[in-house]
Amino acid sequence: MIPGTVKIGPVVYLISLVDKLEDDDYGMCDSHTQMIYISKDQSAQHVTDTLLHEIMHAIWHESGLFSVKRADEEQIVRTTSTWMTMVLKENPAIAALIINPQPAWPYSPQPRGDSQHVKR
Repeated sequence: MIPGTVKIGPVVYLISLVDKLEDDDYGMCDSHTQMIYISKDQSAQHVTDTLLHEIMHAIWHESGLFSVKRADEEQIVRTTSTWMTMVLKENPAIAALIINPQPAWPYSPQPRGDSQHVKR
């Protein structure tokens, strides 16, 4: 199961499972309230990808990258890789989930007609 928190640098974000998000999104990161929302309305295969995606949004905010005026790929990669390493080391339950995802997601929805479209 998904842990209830993830530490991003000095900040602890709460992880909340929700029935559904606006616009059929699978996840959302609110850096102002330190909340990560994960929709139950997705397949088991998407859960860890969505969680990591939202953690990257939190890293983007907490590391100060949001203030970069012109995207510098090397700076972004260097900064996010360092933060990602720190997040995974400080949150072994998140790392374990990403490395070894659960074979089943208890909230698995029925298959949708368009399985190619993934919205985050």
